[in-house]
Amino acid sequence: MKVLMTLQFGPARRGSTRALLPAVAILVALTGCSSKKERAYALPDKLCGTPVAPATLAPLLPAGDKLTQGKNPGSEEERCSVHVDGKSAMYTGALWEGVDDTPRRVARWEQGVDPLDTPEGNDIIHGPTGAVARVAGCPAAKKGDVMYVSMRLVEGEGVKLREVDEKYTLAFIRSYAKGIRQTERCAGKHQ
Repeated sequence: MKVLMTLQFGPARRGSTRALLPAVAILVALTGCSSKKERAYALPDKLCGTPVAPATLAPLLPAGDKLTQGKNPGSEEERCSVHVDGKSAMYTGALWEGVDDTPRRVARWEQGVDPLDTPEGNDIIHGPTGAVARVAGCPAAKKGDVMYVSMRLVEGEGVKLREVDEKYTLAFIRSYAKGIRQTERCAGKHQ
C-alpha cells in the first residue's frame, strides 16, 4: 500500500510541530505494514524425485527462506513432505488403488481433499486445500491397480491452513500427475 502525502510548510505557528507528528507517525506505520515477507528459496523442479513445473508450486507455497523436502515412506503410499523454514507446508502422495476407485472415493481418506470438492472430468477432484488425480498410462504391477496422486496443503504447529484458488491446486495436480508418469513408481514398482 503506497501513501502519498504532501506536506506544506509555511510560517511557523505555535503547535504546528505537534500537528505534524501524528501525520509522520501514520506515514511510518503505513510504510512498515506494506513490506511482506518474500520467497528467498528457489522453487524446485522435482518433489522427492517427481518432476513438477515450478510455476505450479509458486501459489501453493508460503514465503520463507529455506525449502526442504523428504520422502515419508508409508505402507503402499509414497509421500513427499515439503517444509518451508522448518514448518510443514505441503504433502504429495502416489498410491495404487483398485480399478473401481475414483478420485472422489480416494478423496474420502486423503486429508485436505473433500469428496465434495470440484471434479474435473472423471480423473481429478480439487479444492482450495488439496487435490487427487488418476494417472493414466502407468502399467500396474498387480492386475486391476490404478495409480493415483494427491496433494494437500498442511496445517500444523504454528502453521495456519492456507486456502488457495482451486485453479492452482488443479494446475499443480496436473503437473504432478504428468511428472509421476516419468518415475519408477509409475512403472509399477511398489515399495
